[in-house]
Amino acid sequence: MFDAKSIRNCEEYIISIQRRIDKAVADNNTKSIRQNFDLLTKRSKAVREYATWKITRNNKGKYTAGVDGVALPRGETIDKQNLFRQRILQNIDIFAKPNKIRRVYIPNTDGKKRPLGIPTIHDRIVQEIYRIALEPIAEYYFHDHSYGFRPKRSCHDAMNHIYNKLAQGKRFRYIIEGDIKGCFDNINHQHILNTLDEWHTPNWAIEYIAKILESKIYHNGEVYDAETGTPQGGVISPLLANVALTSLDNYCDKMHRNSNPIIRYADDFIIVVKSEKQGKEVKQEVADFLQKHIGLTLSEEKTQITHIRKGFNFLGFNVRKYQTHNTKTGEKFLIKPEKERVKSALREWGKLIKRHIHIKPRTLIQLLKPKMIGWAMYYRFSVSKQTFNKIDHEIWRKLRRWAKRRHPNKPKYWLIGRYFDYPRGNLRQIFTDKETGETMPQLAEIPIKRFIKVEAGKRVYDSDPDTIRYWEQREYTNAFGQIWGVKINRLFSHQRGLCYHCKTPIKPDEIKNERIHIHHIIPKAIGGTDAYSNLRVVHEDCHKDIHHKELSKQLGEPCAVKVARTVRKGL
Repeated sequence: MFDAKSIRNCEEYIISIQRRIDKAVADNNTKSIRQNFDLLTKRSKAVREYATWKITRNNKGKYTAGVDGVALPRGETIDKQNLFRQRILQNIDIFAKPNKIRRVYIPNTDGKKRPLGIPTIHDRIVQEIYRIALEPIAEYYFHDHSYGFRPKRSCHDAMNHIYNKLAQGKRFRYIIEGDIKGCFDNINHQHILNTLDEWHTPNWAIEYIAKILESKIYHNGEVYDAETGTPQGGVISPLLANVALTSLDNYCDKMHRNSNPIIRYADDFIIVVKSEKQGKEVKQEVADFLQKHIGLTLSEEKTQITHIRKGFNFLGFNVRKYQTHNTKTGEKFLIKPEKERVKSALREWGKLIKRHIHIKPRTLIQLLKPKMIGWAMYYRFSVSKQTFNKIDHEIWRKLRRWAKRRHPNKPKYWLIGRYFDYPRGNLRQIFTDKETGETMPQLAEIPIKRFIKVEAGKRVYDSDPDTIRYWEQREYTNAFGQIWGVKINRLFSHQRGLCYHCKTPIKPDEIKNERIHIHHIIPKAIGGTDAYSNLRVVHEDCHKDIHHKELSKQLGEPCAVKVARTVRKGL
């Protein structure tokens, strides 16, 4: 039931119903909205199976229990975990009163702590079911310039929008850096419910979402009422926050129809204006609107009006116009990695290197490589080549110290010969495992690319064939852009972006979060090689299914022998 192919089939079915809802919303057909919404939430087994799988397999908090103490068991076999999922699936009740939410506090980037709400596994699955049904309705009404926590949109879309808005000409010179005090904790419940009602969401669903919003908070043995806000940590919370803040998007659009000044990613937003005077006026108007309609307050200290030449930070990037004599306008607009993010990454990786002084070079490379590449792939769409070179140099220095601490009595030339090499004619010393030839990644080798922003007016669940092809092509392009490495790049291109096992597209987030694997058709244990003809790219869960099912259940004779026979017959 919870194998990869059945989950992909469930996902395809869900998307087909979501497209029906999108069409019903576009046609203002409230009866069809209600019927398809009911189908997804009340009657569809596929949705329940998919929601259970997603919460207990892909969700980061799958091992974290709510107030009932129930969580996915760690270290168990796939069969035992599936039995756990089966028991959860059988007891799903989409009308059950939500349990209390366990509150914990986690460190924030500024050193402070922020509250996080942890619903029970059952409540998370129910929230996911409602989110699946509500998303196509909300997506129809969401503003084009909202990019956070939405399907097929990302931080890079927001940054590209900023570039398009500010790079050309001298019309917009000032930025309002919006900061909302405790956005998720203070949103007015009634505003969310009224908005959902205006969007023709079924009344019974609105009533249940009200119960989710009003779930009591449990902390340190005490229970608190939740009169405002949608707790961070809830599956449906980001969607409901976007529902609330869409009115802000529409207000700014109406206020300045010709310029569309707001660019928003969840509760972080900027507004571009022509002058400091206009900035002060718009800031006050936005503050009044947020307070009156959504129950939110702008932070006076953190909401600043900044000249573009001074620059500002947004989503981990630094955005600024520099004076230069090399252009006609005398200015050059650049988006770079934020300095504090660079320092933070180097501190984290430095601690990791220092902490693992006794492990093999190969293991250290395997620990650092995904972190470094993941970080660099996020920033490869900005002006980051110089930053990548700096990081390579700093990591090289830290690794030199690591080698020296391991062998304090060895001379410099011995350490270089033992741990460093000049692979592929490289003039720079590169940390290398001499047994396997595996090297530490060089971020400067990652090519810098231009990100293409999502087209305005394109709806994710639109059933128009041209729109469907647009999203498919965009998903392939974005996934391909997340790949770094000749081997996987070539395999991905050869398979046209499809998983070898389930034949469905490999998504950009799956590559970014390292949920794709390289599969050996003939296992290396029985003579398979690393030749391209023997390799295929598969989803992580598909890879587990291949080995779990084909080797553990379906084969009656020794696994290795039968796999080899089956593959060779196919060849």
